[in-house]
Amino acid sequence: SLQPSQNRYIYYFGGLLSGAIKMNSSPLFLHQVLIPTLPNFEPGGGYFPFLKIYQSMQLVYTSGIYNLQGSASRRLCVTIEPALLLKGDILVKCYHRQVKSADRDVVFRLQFHTCTIHGAQLWFGKGELDGACTDDRFPADATVEFVFSSGPEKIK
Repeated sequence: SLQPSQNRYIYYFGGLLSGAIKMNSSPLFLHQVLIPTLPNFEPGGGYFPFLKIYQSMQLVYTSGIYNLQGSASRRLCVTIEPALLLKGDILVKCYHRQVKSADRDVVFRLQFHTCTIHGAQLWFGKGELDGACTDDRFPADATVEFVFSSGPEKIK
């Protein structure tokens, strides 16, 4: 069966061919990524997420590793400064750094194309995230959110 990102690209292609999706050629600057906190990602508790963002399969951003031990917040806000100019095919991977080793696990992956984004926010639910869509550790109501603008200036 297809991954959610593969289905998304089929939808993009069909929408662009039919005219249902209008091309966006404006620059998009990524300011924030909000990801769910998953307190029990590792057996016995523990969640140390970090993000990698690729543009046309080239790594363009790596976040720090976040320590969310004891966090009561339902979401982690990863702020990207300066804002990241994105254009074209984008791949976002969220990893968890394991507690007892230097290994990492993929929490979720997702791909999207900037030409289909209209507006300042983009949300993906569990069913739209490669890997997480079938992972019971990932809550059914959890979302990943991206906050964009048309310029590099900090958003208020």
